[in-house]
Amino acid sequence: MSTANEVATMEYVRDVIGHPTPRILAWSSTPEARSAVGSNFILMERINSVALEKRWLNTFDEDIGAVIWKMLFLDLALHQRPLSQIGSLFFKEDVSPELQSKSLYLTEKDNEEPAAEKYRIGPVVDRQYWFNGPVEGDRGPWPDMLSFIQATCRLALQKAEYQASSAVSSSPSPGSLLSRSKPSDLPELRRLLQQCISMTPHIIPLECGLTAPYLIHPDLSGCNVIVKPSRAAIVVSYIDWQGAMALPYLQSISLPEAVLYEGKLIPMPDDPFALPEISLDLPPELKEQADLELRLAKRQRIMSRVLLQKLPLRLQAACLPSLPDVALRCYADGPQLLRRLVYRLCDM
Repeated sequence: MSTANEVATMEYVRDVIGHPTPRILAWSSTPEARSAVGSNFILMERINSVALEKRWLNTFDEDIGAVIWKMLFLDLALHQRPLSQIGSLFFKEDVSPELQSKSLYLTEKDNEEPAAEKYRIGPVVDRQYWFNGPVEGDRGPWPDMLSFIQATCRLALQKAEYQASSAVSSSPSPGSLLSRSKPSDLPELRRLLQQCISMTPHIIPLECGLTAPYLIHPDLSGCNVIVKPSRAAIVVSYIDWQGAMALPYLQSISLPEAVLYEGKLIPMPDDPFALPEISLDLPPELKEQADLELRLAKRQRIMSRVLLQKLPLRLQAACLPSLPDVALRCYADGPQLLRRLVYRLCDM
């Protein structure tokens, strides 16, 4: 499923959304193709350019502006067409007959487009929803945010119970050994996840715009944005769409990891429309490093500010916590994050 999802998503983004992705030369679309190679595969065109991370620190802002604007327009384009369900994108023939009968888009107008006949939403293929072990569960697609979050929490509970039992078995899995939780944390995790399931109907926004599903890139980091090697950093392709899925709007608005400021010298203003500045009491020996970090911080804030101006709903969505990610990682990360999230949800 993961291979079929990635191929369909790249073709959809290129042909429907209008942004560059690698062209697929061949892939394991049939059992015969898989058996001939011995595994699932995707053969893509070669792209003779460089990853954005190679240019991010040593390229003038004027040249970096090209990639920032292209990523901004990709975000806006992906949020133009709400999809009908929460899940992963596939070609129509790669999902069950039941799912083939569902519409691709949420609105009748969008379903008149040619793409509405070619693609469908199917089960989620994100790796967090799949784990070793004979564990059945609801992996979508889901018709609304309520069923999505509740099913995710139930699956997270199954995942935690599986990892806890694996940790005390004679042959524990690597994941269970590396987890911050212990089997003794399972009762608390079970209680917290049940609380999340019970609270979900009361925390979902009534505003339909906040819950409509939109397709997003799962990891738009500097290594997955391919740009020209010199002068203006023009986007040549967006790669690694494995695990891409349609998520509720309020969970699809994170800034690309590629533009996130990770320094420590520049404080980001509380006002989301204000640009960051260098602190007046900064020691002189840190001035050169601070100048570089200021440029990086401004890049993040400029993209964020423009998106907020174009889509004001983002500001409201940014105030809501992302429950599914925290739930699915509750055993790996320990109960603290989930506990803190439940307290926050109780205060909403």
